[in-house]
Amino acid sequence: MNTGRLLLKWDDFTENIRASYHSSRDLQEFVDVTLACDDGVKIEAHKIILAASRSVFFNILQSYEHPHPLIFLRGLKYDTLSQVLDFIYHGEVKLEVDQLNGFLAVAADIKLKGISSKNKAGEKFIFSGQSALSENQNHENTSDEYLRVLSKQSNDKL
Repeated sequence: MNTGRLLLKWDDFTENIRASYHSSRDLQEFVDVTLACDDGVKIEAHKIILAASRSVFFNILQSYEHPHPLIFLRGLKYDTLSQVLDFIYHGEVKLEVDQLNGFLAVAADIKLKGISSKNKAGEKFIFSGQSALSENQNHENTSDEYLRVLSKQSNDKL
């Protein structure tokens, strides 16, 4: 009798998780946290998905063991919070050009994983990948450069 170990692998595991995140956001099933915006709107979400973003949400949710916490996000409007949640749940977000700076500011404030990172030299980059821009590079108009990067990435996907 063979007593060796076996590895059973779910081939489309990652795609299934992605699809589950999408449907969870859309269907609002099994929500267990409420996010309240400064403009009075409340959005239901999932603690485990928010925590997976390794953002400020992770620290808040780890600190409090309430079964359905209410997190008030002072200064944050519904539209921006909805965009942040789209990014967390879907791994991408569609923005109007004039919304980019606000989105990036909120993403930086909450330390949203996947939006900014540091390389070995300590340079901070926005948008991972080949078209990332370093904050340490000299650009005449940095926000215009970010917009070009975002536009190029959006056009490449269309």
